[in-house]
Amino acid sequence: MKKAHFSLDQDAALVLFEILQSDSPTDNADWVLVQDELVCALEKALTEPFSESYVEDLNAARVRLRQRARINPGVSDI
Repeated sequence: MKKAHFSLDQDAALVLFEILQSDSPTDNADWVLVQDELVCALEKALTEPFSESYVEDLNAARVRLRQRARINPGVSDI
């Protein structure tokens, strides 16, 4: 099987992990399969989701991403 490779910085990976974990259920079987693959890959790459400070780490990552994107860092609704 051919693999697609891409890279994300740690902040983007952490926020993506949270978005994928909290995504509402869907009837689209293809999306569910891809979502599961992405979550598994991110679980292997990240330690933060298993940390006691996960919420703080996630919020800090969101702020840094917004700062880099020049979006209001005070908003926490990603």
